[in-house]
Amino acid sequence: MKLGRTYPRIRRGFEHGFTMIEIAISLAIVAFALVAILGVLPTGMTVQKENREDTHMKVDGLYFLDGIRNGARGLQDLTNYVEEVRVELKLNGATISDLTYTNLNAEQIIGVLTTPKYPMGLASPLMFNRVTARVRGMSGSTSEKTTREHDIAFRYEIESEVIPVISSNYESTNVFWQRYTNSIQANLHDVRLTVRWPMIEKGVDKWSLGPNRKTLAAQVAGKITQTNYPTILLPGYFFELNHYANAPGN
Repeated sequence: MKLGRTYPRIRRGFEHGFTMIEIAISLAIVAFALVAILGVLPTGMTVQKENREDTHMKVDGLYFLDGIRNGARGLQDLTNYVEEVRVELKLNGATISDLTYTNLNAEQIIGVLTTPKYPMGLASPLMFNRVTARVRGMSGSTSEKTTREHDIAFRYEIESEVIPVISSNYESTNVFWQRYTNSIQANLHDVRLTVRWPMIEKGVDKWSLGPNRKTLAAQVAGKITQTNYPTILLPGYFFELNHYANAPGN
């Protein structure tokens, strides 16, 4: 006679796990996915960078365009960002004069950027001004708001073109039509700003431009007045909205 409790016998089956082949296949699948993700990541970061720069250039370009269009003279913060303004006078592709200004005040910056492209008028299109400015980013990140000597600042170039609007000349022999055409050219102008970036320094006072560009344009109705500055060799020009000039010959 057996005393005590009896317990049923529990049969344990074999416990299965992953084999080395299965683990290797899993790692291969994960590695393939990671390679694909890492391959797309730089492209996404590049697109994000280009979109951010494009937005900044649009904001800065519109700021300058509004300043020129309104004949602004009180944009004092421009002196913190505009490092250089350059005016090249060309005739038949050859440079006649090349003037560079580095210490202009806000009024002078807008005045020089409003310089008409054709100093002798549309009758002499082979003589023209090329007006450009080297600008530090105005709407970039806070880390780029440093002194001018700091190399981390983002820079770009703005080219300004102020051109009289050319009206139709289908009645070019009519005296009254000629007067109308002259009035249009004296009081209606196309303002076009071309922004190119990035601007990278290559040696001392040598800069190279990147492939990116954006063009902003507007039409301005009003006459242009000239202001002479004793400290610079070129005058400044400003639009006077809702003020109109008598065209030559009228």
